[in-house]
Parts: sequence; C-alpha cells; structure tokens
Amino acid sequence: MTAFRRYASRLVGDRIEALPGQSPFGYVARLARLNLLSSGDFHGVLGLRVHRSVNLLEHLVLSRRCQEALAEALNFEIPKTWNPIAWHPFTGGMPTIGLEVFRYCIGCIRVGYHCGLHQMPWLSSCPWHGVRLRHGCPRCGGVIAVSGDAGRKLLTCVCGFDLLNETATARLNAAPANAEKAVSAYLNWAEPLRRNRWLAGPPDTPITHEAAAALIQPPKFFAAATDPPDRISIHRRQYRQAPPRQALLDDAQLLGGLSGDFPKLLELPAFLIKGTQAVARDVAAKLPAGSLTEREQLLFLGTPEADLSSFEAADRSSSGTIGYLPPLLVGPRRFLELSSIHPIVIRMIAKLQTAPCFARATGTDHVQANSMRLRVEGGLLCRGYAEGIRTVLSRYVPSLYTMKRDRPRLTAAWCLIETESPYTVWTAFTPINRQEAASDTLIQARPYRR
Repeated sequence: MTAFRRYASRLVGDRIEALPGQSPFGYVARLARLNLLSSGDFHGVLGLRVHRSVNLLEHLVLSRRCQEALAEALNFEIPKTWNPIAWHPFTGGMPTIGLEVFRYCIGCIRVGYHCGLHQMPWLSSCPWHGVRLRHGCPRCGGVIAVSGDAGRKLLTCVCGFDLLNETATARLNAAPANAEKAVSAYLNWAEPLRRNRWLAGPPDTPITHEAAAALIQPPKFFAAATDPPDRISIHRRQYRQAPPRQALLDDAQLLGGLSGDFPKLLELPAFLIKGTQAVARDVAAKLPAGSLTEREQLLFLGTPEADLSSFEAADRSSSGTIGYLPPLLVGPRRFLELSSIHPIVIRMIAKLQTAPCFARATGTDHVQANSMRLRVEGGLLCRGYAEGIRTVLSRYVPSLYTMKRDRPRLTAAWCLIETESPYTVWTAFTPINRQEAASDTLIQARPYRR
C-alpha cells in the first residue's frame, strides 16, 4: 500500500470520470503537473514502478500491470478506453498503432486533456476544436517530454515552452465542449467494425502512420478531422468481390510454397503466368535504349521470334542475374526465381494464406473468400516482382533512378479486409527503403545471395 493510499488523501485533478477518453499518459501527466510530482514520486504516490527513462505515452497504454497499480493507488476502475484496441475499427492490429509519437490538440493539452482519439493516425485534426493535431513543440519543433529522464516537467520542451497551463488545468472540471459526444460517437462506430474488419501486415513490421491513415476512413461526422484522400502521399488499391474462377482456385496450392523461409523458386499458378509475363515485358519496354543484350531482351519478351531489328543492344556480355529475372520456362511449366522479390512481400502473402478471416469462411463464403484472397496475393506478388526487377536492373542501368513512376523502390503492403460477404480488401503500400538505395535494401534482406 502506498503512502498516499495509507493517509486517504486526494490529488488535485484525480477525478478521472471528468475527462472521458483521457489517455493514461494524459491522466498521469495531469496529476504530476498539478501536484508537483517528479518521477521519483510516482511509486509512493501513484503506485507506479517505472524507470524515469520509460516512455510513459507508450508504457502506460501497453502495461496492464501499471494501469492496475495506478487504479489501486487512486481507487478507480480502469476505463475501457485505456485498452488501445478500443480505438481500433478493426481486429488484428498491433496495440502500438498510433503510439510512435506524441500527438496532441493545442487547445486540449493546454487544460491537461489528452484524449486517446488524438493518437489515432487516421485523424489529422481535433474533432471538437477543429485545429490540426501537432507532434512537436509549437515554438521550435522540438520533442515534447513524455518521460522523466528529460530533466524537465512532462509536456514541456527543451526550449522552455510549456504545453500545459497549470491554472487553466486546475480549473477544468469537464471535458471541452462536444468532446464527450465525439468520443462516444467514435467508440460506437469502431466497436461493430472490429467484428468484420481485419488488418493484416507483414509479420514483425509496424504499420506506418501514412498507411494507417490511407486505409481507415473515419465516419462522415469526422470528415472535417481527416485529410482528403489526395493529400495522402501513398499508393492505395481496392479489391472488390468478383465471381470466383475455378481455375484460380484449382491452382491455389502452388502459392503454398511461399510459406517457407526464404523460398528460392515458385512454380507459377496458371492465373499468375500472364500477369508476371506482362510485368517483365512492361519493364523491358520502358528501359532506356542499350540496357539489355539481345538474349536478355528475348527472355523478357518471352518469345524467341520477336523482331529485334530496331532494338539497340547493350555493349556487354549477357548477365546470368538478369537472365533469371523473367519467368523461367521448363517444359509446360513456368517458374519465378524469387531472389528479386523482397522477403517482406513473400511473408505478407504467406500471412494472408493463414488469415483467420479467410480460413473460418464456410460453404459458398469459403469459395468467395479464398477467391478474393488469391486475387490479393496475386496482385501483391506481381507488384513485388515489378519492383524487384527494376531494383536488380538498377545496378546495371543506373539511369532507372531518373525515372519518376518507374524508378527503383521497394514497398510493404498492408491490407484491411472486410471479412463478410461481399468481401472487400483495401491495400496500402508504404516504402521500406527511405534511407538507402533499393538495390542495397534488397541485397541486405537476403544475405545468402551476396
């Protein structure tokens, strides 16, 4: 039992019910500032055993033990909104979504109110104040203190700027106007969606802020708090349910070869042969003159009878590496050499193959669900293949980096899946090689290929 609990004292601003949707970090920061608590007082007064270097924004959301200790010390029931999943309009997402950086409304944080809704990446503005959410110091752009090791008060910047006005915070006895109504409306919207929407992404890969914002479309009453779609600089694609094709389902087992660790070769199902051949031909057609030898050009075009009379060949010997990029013909079967495809693409396809939202479908729904899954997997494979071809070729044709739409780059896919018929899948692609050349990223991802 803490000393605080022993003497049955009350803290200034400890009425948690007064601020609906208040984040656990917002609650602790409010108490710390109003009651002049340092990180050394957290255990004796709040029951929290945390190192002062701990990021309280993330730790207080993810640690149920800390939430229980805080609730016991201050004698309240843990709000349902302290579970990060309560804010997600889907299942399958990581609890850390939206916790990468502290986001706040300048009007709310001034009076000690930090709502969990403000951390959701798909909102860009405070729904009740209408002001754009910030993530740094308004004065200098510096990092706001969310831990005790910064040597300054929580919610302050190293430049001295203080987000919280202690006088206004002490006077606040209710949430800002319309905040309670907006929080309630959002939670009522998100709860039913968790039953029929599933978020899938590459294993052990956190979703980016941009990808989450591209996939989630908040309800109409939050339209003013979101960015228009054309302001989101990320590629998106939508798959709608179509009549299932039996030929597609018959070849589905061939993609099972992607479930192993670093598979090297994939026998192409019939429904992917045309797509991968089209990718190879399209890449070859857009290469600058003199990029490929005649032999390589024929392999990319997929036919030995192609007319190369106007073709300008590269002044070098044919490369075995480039020769293995197009689909390989072995008798009546075609294979894809997977060294050009980033492992993150292959892991994502393997994850979709075991996705519970597809596996639990039965009867007619099972056929429709798996038809949709294969369409998405085929789309991801073809995109990853196109990106990989351009990436490998960039080591031989550096001028590819001067191309805009077709420049070498590598992306990871995130899928938001409507798990009930009619099935719909929204896909967002986010870059995975922001700090280095795509070719270096691909090589480092497959060390045994060096």
